[in-house]
Amino acid sequence: MSGEPPADQAGTAPALEISEDGTWRPAPAPPPPAAVPFPAAPPPEPTGEEKVDAALGRLAELARLPVSEHVAVFEDVHRRLQDVLTSVDQETAGPPTPRPPGPGIVPARPDGRP
Repeated sequence: MSGEPPADQAGTAPALEISEDGTWRPAPAPPPPAAVPFPAAPPPEPTGEEKVDAALGRLAELARLPVSEHVAVFEDVHRRLQDVLTSVDQETAGPPTPRPPGPGIVPARPDGRP
């Protein structure tokens, strides 16, 4: 035993320890750091739209779900919000609202002459 662990190619000592027989061996890996939970996000403020609030309410589930399941929640919230927007578009669909002529367009004369 030389008293010094062998150096790696970069000249630094690898993580080694002396075994019972006096030889160098790799040191055990350090334990992984303890998982620190992220604080829960505050709930979203109510919008007054029941379907929008229900969709956004699903975001509260993220704090207790593994990251691998977050995408499914985001996709569900996105789909629900799209459905709400689609329903709003369908409710407001109707005949177009007449608009005044734009610049350079001469309105028709009341008597119908060009």
